[in-house]
Parts: sequence; C-alpha cells; structure tokens
Amino acid sequence: MKKLLTGALVVLGLFGAFGATASHAATTTKTYVAPKVGQLDKHTYQGKTYWIPAIYWQMSKHYLSGLTVSTESKHQILVAGYFGDAKTKQVKMAKKSKKTASQVRFSGTVRYFACLYSEKAFMKQYVAASGSDQIERLLTAITTTTPMVNPNKKSTQLQSVPVLYQLEGVNKTSTFPINWWGLYDYKKEQLTSLKNSTLNQASFTMKDTTGADTSVGYQSAVVTQVTVDPLHLFRQPDTTTS
Repeated sequence: MKKLLTGALVVLGLFGAFGATASHAATTTKTYVAPKVGQLDKHTYQGKTYWIPAIYWQMSKHYLSGLTVSTESKHQILVAGYFGDAKTKQVKMAKKSKKTASQVRFSGTVRYFACLYSEKAFMKQYVAASGSDQIERLLTAITTTTPMVNPNKKSTQLQSVPVLYQLEGVNKTSTFPINWWGLYDYKKEQLTSLKNSTLNQASFTMKDTTGADTSVGYQSAVVTQVTVDPLHLFRQPDTTTS
C-alpha cells in the first residue's frame, strides 16, 4: 500500500472519524476513487479477500474532502481524512504547454483526522456494514471499531488515537496542491458525501481504546503538529540545501 500511495502522488503530480452511524451522510456526490495505477490494497477476512481503494476525493464548489485507507504495517490499517475549504486556480499543465487545468489546495480552516486499527477488528465491521456505498461502509467500520496505538512510532508517530486537528491558514503552508488533471486515472462514482457527514462536525462519537463510545472533538493546531499525513498535503517546504 505504501508503494500505491507513492505511485498515486506521482500520478497526481505531487498533490491526498466520526458519527455514531453513517446514516448522517445520506447524500451523495461525485467521488474520485483510488487511482487504477498500481495494485489496490487487499485485506483477507474469514477466508475471503476484499479490495479496498486507497484514496477518495470529493470537491464541491469551495469545499474539498478526502479519505485515505492504507496499510501502516502488517495487520494494521491507517485511515486518514481531510475536510475543509479550498481554493481553485487555473495553472499550466506543463511549463511549455498552453493548456491549463484546475489546481486545488486547502485554505483557511481544515479538519484533519487519523486513526489506526487492527486489520481484523476493522474488517469485521467493514464486512458487517450493509449497503454497497464504499465510503458509508468505511464510515461504519471506523465508528464501530476500537482504535489502537501505533506500536511502531518511528513510522508515523501516531502515539495516540484518534489524531484530530482543526488547522488554520493551511493554504499558506501546504506546498503540495492537488493537480486535478492528475485524477484522470481515477474512477468516478456517486458516493456518500463527506461534507455532509459527521466527519465534518465539531465533535463526534466513536469507540475509544477501551471499546466504549466516547465523544471526540477537534483541537486547534498548526500544520507542523500533524504527524500522520499519508498524502503529504501539510508537509512543510524543504529548506535544507545540498
């Protein structure tokens, strides 16, 4: 999966939980679902193999939301989400090209979520979820699965779960905008709207590390405090010199 995410970033030109139930996000919107390049992540549960796309993007007017599902390490699933206002501008697709296309980056306040789960616990809830909507199934699994602390903190520094930030002024510090023309290999589907889901609320109910329901709220933070960012949307500029 890490190779898939790396491949996705290249395809994108270096561009990237939740209510008690997924029913809060009944409306759907056009969703760009995981690039077809590379191999999608596979998860085995009770003798069956399930292929779960890695990346989901939704854009509506001035709002951008994204969801990623990746294998952090063996038998561990990392889910991350990006939700907030965005700005779009037309830029040249290549230095010598006259063609332009949309480039989108987050601006203002952005809510960011990251949580780690054991593969077995996550897949149990994912398989049990009803319906065929991919995002709704993921939301159901996320809200009903007990999160776990990353035992290998050197990789993502995910020391506590979930990681919830409300970021200010991201547009000034994010150096990896989404080049919309890089999504040409994505499959377009009508899926549950992340904008109208409980992902976009100030607080939400999910399982804590003991398995009990708990209310979780976002905390104010700056981009430098984000320690888990699969798509590198909040990565700081590299100021080192060779």
